[in-house]
Amino acid sequence: ILNAAEAVHEGGRVVVTTGTEMVSQAEIDRSVHDTATVPGEFVYLRVADTGGGMDEETLAKIFDPFFSTKFTGRGLGLAAVLGIVRGHRGLLRVDSRPGRGTTFAVNLPRGYRSGG
Repeated sequence: ILNAAEAVHEGGRVVVTTGTEMVSQAEIDRSVHDTATVPGEFVYLRVADTGGGMDEETLAKIFDPFFSTKFTGRGLGLAAVLGIVRGHRGLLRVDSRPGRGTTFAVNLPRGYRSGG
């Protein structure tokens, strides 16, 4: 959410939505996910902004530890998010285009319990 807020300019918007949805294998295949992720009911958190968006070159690096497009910062935020999502057998989707903003969608299996 902080990344989204920093991406928008005055008058821009950040929209956060939550809910539940059924996720198919095709949707899993189009996302960054843990190898144990299976189709079913997921809870989601989506963060969408009206910022400048990212090109393909930047998108290819956003989960790399220490990668940042900012002058200050450590570049660990998205790498940490991805680790958390994978640790919970979830999936993450990113949609971004220059000039059109960015949407991050995190899906976690509904009812997942770690540790047995």
